[in-house]
Parts: sequence; C-alpha cells; structure tokens
Amino acid sequence: DLVNEKLKTQQMNNELEKLTHELEKIGLNKERLLHDEQSTDDSKYKLLESRLESTLKKSLEIKEEKIAALEARLEESTNLNRQLRQELKIVS
Repeated sequence: DLVNEKLKTQQMNNELEKLTHELEKIGLNKERLLHDEQSTDDSKYKLLESRLESTLKKSLEIKEEKIAALEARLEESTNLNRQLRQELKIVS
C-alpha cells in the first residue's frame, strides 16, 4: 500500500511539473496566477465591505427619517392635546 501511495504521489508530482511547464510555455506562471487570484479575493472583500458600508448608511438614513417623522407626529399630538385641554377648560 505504501508503495502504491508513493507511486501515486510521484505521478501527481510529475503531472504538476508538466502542467507548470506548459503554463510557463504559454506565458503563465503559477506564482503570478496565485497572486492574481489573491488580488481578486482582496477586491471581492473590498467590494463586500463597500456594499456592507453602503447598506449600513442607507439603513441609518431610513431610521433617521423614521425618527424625524415620529418626532413630527409627537409634536402634532402634543399641540392637539394642548389645544383640546384649553377647549376643555373653556367648556368646564
């Protein structure tokens, strides 16, 4: 079993070397591809971070608008309450 595993490992290493050599022939280099992939991952994270930030800002704006609307309604209710109390005093 160990001999079979050793042979498989050697075959895989040979295949990897062949593929690396073929990539280099066509002008691609393994390290550069890995670096490009890492750069792509970084840009994905930055994009996600940007989207998250944007979503949080929108959420905050919506909440602030709701707070402003509720404060306006509270002000209206307070004024109406004051007016009704004055009318009630006049009627009493």
